[in-house]
Amino acid sequence: MRNCQQALPGLPQRIQPKNYDTIQRLLSSLHTKYRFTPSTIERNILKQANSLLGTTNTIGTSMAREHTIQALKTFINSLSNEYVNITKSSDNTIKSLFIDNEQELKREGNIPEDDDCDIIAAYRDFSPEQKYLVSADEHFWGYKELIQTHFAITVVEEWNCDSLVRG
Repeated sequence: MRNCQQALPGLPQRIQPKNYDTIQRLLSSLHTKYRFTPSTIERNILKQANSLLGTTNTIGTSMAREHTIQALKTFINSLSNEYVNITKSSDNTIKSLFIDNEQELKREGNIPEDDDCDIIAAYRDFSPEQKYLVSADEHFWGYKELIQTHFAITVVEEWNCDSLVRG
């Protein structure tokens, strides 16, 4: 996360996640850090660049967008030096569990996406140790009791992740 504070070419400000300080406190307390790489990483990078610069296509914004995309890709690649990647696996029964126990979510569709289900499947099988999944994704924290009960994964909202350090 420390690299996300780098200034991106063409942008006057530094990019910093909303919960940067909270996440930093947690990360600094960990010996080994794990992460999942979304299968939609390229789309996510483009979406983030568009959210930073808007969708207007002028010569200046096109150049800034290319610089932003390159800086985001560089940042994502730098994570491989600090984090152990967990390879996702698939289990169709996980999606069925969410469908059978559908909850009303406020920010996203009610049923987790396939990518979310693949993360749960991989993490469930990854290690017998206590597992914590820190996420700002409502598909995880909106179903945290169900995930804890069925998969022995404790979901912690990103903005509350420093509770793991305190507690």
